[in-house]
Amino acid sequence: ASVSVTVAPAGQLTLRLQVPGEESLEGWVKVSETVPVSAPGPAIAVSGETECVASDKLTTVPQTVAFPTRDPWLTLGLTLGLTSGVSEVGDRVAMLLNVANQTATARACYSSGIAVSGYPPNSKIGGELKPVCTEVLMQIPPFGIRMIPVAREGNSRFSIEAKGESLVLRVLLPQRDGIKTYTVDSSVKFGQPLDPSR
Repeated sequence: ASVSVTVAPAGQLTLRLQVPGEESLEGWVKVSETVPVSAPGPAIAVSGETECVASDKLTTVPQTVAFPTRDPWLTLGLTLGLTSGVSEVGDRVAMLLNVANQTATARACYSSGIAVSGYPPNSKIGGELKPVCTEVLMQIPPFGIRMIPVAREGNSRFSIEAKGESLVLRVLLPQRDGIKTYTVDSSVKFGQPLDPSR
């Protein structure tokens, strides 16, 4: 479902979307702006956060806005001079969101850091180093999501290449420090008059 709203100049608007049922990593919201012909360009800034209520606790996590791109790719590893490693993201997952009305494809590679180089015919120079990996090929339906585990069978390198018109590729990282968690004390009673003798 979609909602159309008009925002006044220098105005703000807060929308709260409620997702019933169990917590899911697959929720997303698309925000698009209709720019009048007389306007110089887009003028709306978007920010968001997720809230989760569980066991009398409200956890709020700020979220960053993602911009779809064509054919995104990502590599995480400790080999071949790369600086960020699979160990840093643990059991996190990569989220691939297709916001186009056409099917997209993706190729995930899980490697233990071994790479090979082939010699092109009639050449004395080695070819490009390519990782030896276990591949997972997938399709992402229009407006669909795929969640891809980053760690698998002790790999030290993870890469993913996606092909599609309009895709968002993100690694869902652990929550940042400083998240405010509120606890409700269910033993507190409200609406009772105070005892003046105390």
